[in-house]
Amino acid sequence: MNRIDIDQDSEDKLWYFRSAPVADSGLRIGGTPIGIAQTNGLWIADCAYRERRDFLEVPEGSCACLDLEPAAGGELALICRYPTGTTVRLISEMVLRGCRYRTWYRAEAEGDYHVWYEVDKSSSNSVLFRVIAGADRKRAGTDPPSSQEGAALIAYSLSSAGLGLSAGGAKDIESFWKNIENGYLPLPQDVTYEGIFYGYRFQIAETAAATSHRNMLFWPSYSTAICKDPLTGEPQTYISVSLNTCQKGFSRGGLDLVVALDASGSMTSRFDRYYYDRFGHRLEAGSGKEGGNYNRQPATKIEIATKGVIDLLSHLKPDDGMGMVVFSDGAFLAEPFTPMGEKDPDGLSRQVLNIRGSGGTDMMAGLQRGIRLLRAARRTSPNSRETRLILLTDAMPTRGKTSEEELLKIAAESAEQGIFITVIGIGIDFNTRLVESLAKIRGANYFSVHSAEEFGKLMDDEFDYMVTPLVFDLQLRLISRGFEIEKVYGSPQADQASGRIMKVSTLFASRAEGGEIKGGIIILKLKRVSEDDGIDGGIILHASYRDRNWKEDCNETAAFIPNLQPDYYQDTGIRKGILLSRYADLLKLWMKEERAAIEKVPSEARSPTVGRGRSALIGGNEWARRSVPLHVSDEFRARFELFVKHFQNEMEAIGDGSLKRELDILNKLATSE
Repeated sequence: MNRIDIDQDSEDKLWYFRSAPVADSGLRIGGTPIGIAQTNGLWIADCAYRERRDFLEVPEGSCACLDLEPAAGGELALICRYPTGTTVRLISEMVLRGCRYRTWYRAEAEGDYHVWYEVDKSSSNSVLFRVIAGADRKRAGTDPPSSQEGAALIAYSLSSAGLGLSAGGAKDIESFWKNIENGYLPLPQDVTYEGIFYGYRFQIAETAAATSHRNMLFWPSYSTAICKDPLTGEPQTYISVSLNTCQKGFSRGGLDLVVALDASGSMTSRFDRYYYDRFGHRLEAGSGKEGGNYNRQPATKIEIATKGVIDLLSHLKPDDGMGMVVFSDGAFLAEPFTPMGEKDPDGLSRQVLNIRGSGGTDMMAGLQRGIRLLRAARRTSPNSRETRLILLTDAMPTRGKTSEEELLKIAAESAEQGIFITVIGIGIDFNTRLVESLAKIRGANYFSVHSAEEFGKLMDDEFDYMVTPLVFDLQLRLISRGFEIEKVYGSPQADQASGRIMKVSTLFASRAEGGEIKGGIIILKLKRVSEDDGIDGGIILHASYRDRNWKEDCNETAAFIPNLQPDYYQDTGIRKGILLSRYADLLKLWMKEERAAIEKVPSEARSPTVGRGRSALIGGNEWARRSVPLHVSDEFRARFELFVKHFQNEMEAIGDGSLKRELDILNKLATSE
């Protein structure tokens, strides 16, 4: 038996432990009852087994002793009804009549839990555990982190829509847009090429050789372009890769899903404020008001997240498995993993909406608990089912294991077991720097939302796609004597590209309509290394990949660089992709330069919220993000002014009015100080 660690601050705390005194959670004989029980009895026992009761208030994560006196022998099932209304078996073991048994009950997330047992077709009385927030979570998490602290369910079908593919990783740049709109300087990681691409549809490139591959799960087609850099006038050569599939439509298959919800203190802040600004002097931003325009009262991040979970639940089918974990200082089971058809949707929704945020952020604990649930599910589920953890968070871990390496390790290990991760970032201070790394793992992707309406729209438009990876480990090899790959736009693994090989760890299902695919493009910028091929020299592009059953396949297509003067675009798809790539290049360079300039300001002359190194982070914790006011230097203001003209001309030539959002951003930056 392990050392008993008893809380003794109050009389009630003599009734529970911080952790179970024994590792085995099964039944054990605990003494002989007085006489033979005539009815099945169940009690909560104190630490010394001297007193018994049928109600106990306990903090999250603690353990209490249960005393069982069955009136009959046979198979005993200890059952718990969660606050959501879902019932699960905690224990199923053989017992003898006339014996007294004991076991440990572990408190999970806040709420009322009813426990009873059944044996020989009869039930015991029930006992009630009222689980409350632990001591560390009773306050709203207002202290900065220490540097030492680590209803009718609808099945949606996509069969009526065409299908293409898009790269994993970031699926939007919402955090960038919201920071700009609220007068803050974004992080460079707020902008990703694949995130920008997924906001637009791209014309499918047509090549003669591609026709022979159209019965394959993945068949690429290519377009070429030769065009001048709008800022330098330098001629540049590009190839676009259209991400096509033979599948014309699909209905999502079975899904085992666990939601891991961040219920920490930072989630109690409004979505348009930086939570950690409260630990220094808030920076003036936007219109000069505190953090922007606050005449209205936006929702908190935890309110957006919990309402979003309700929207998510409506997209699960009755045979989809679902569980839920909440995490702050620790991780607790809020909803056991069971088929949706066995749950009480109204009870589950009520309990989710009651979740409140407080305490620190142990993201590792949340990931580990959720992954354990899914590992258990995979042992009994067929391989044909998708298995995914959806993490809802602002991505600012402050407790437990917080290093990037440790978080990436558990994500990579789970991916090897077929358990993939989707991150949905909440709030303007969502730390994309950490999540961008997680999203490079096989099968991963991430989105960001800033209102309950955005969350609902995301679920309506994207849920079936975000949980359906189709292609893994794509490698595109460029075979040419005259060209090599200089840069890749649109793959989270762009930094792994060499002069001859481009890699993409995952391609997800994506909507295709009218000969266009949402986000269905990758852009390769080429560099001439030899004149051996001549200007019209051919290029061979060899693609290899695996499907979800790890079956390998490959195809080969020829492309040609035409002997034409700039500007030449084979189609509007590549033209739009190049425009957005250049736009992202300029934005990322600007953000890096502005943050580098902050580094050069002496600390005594800097605002208390603007730190060195990891962009104004505090308390020795690298993920606790603070705001920096929006600023554009004279040099970059001039660059933006020049690029605005180019962007407007290209937008008109492409004929896509939805690009205006980016044009508005450019105009704002070109007139900012």
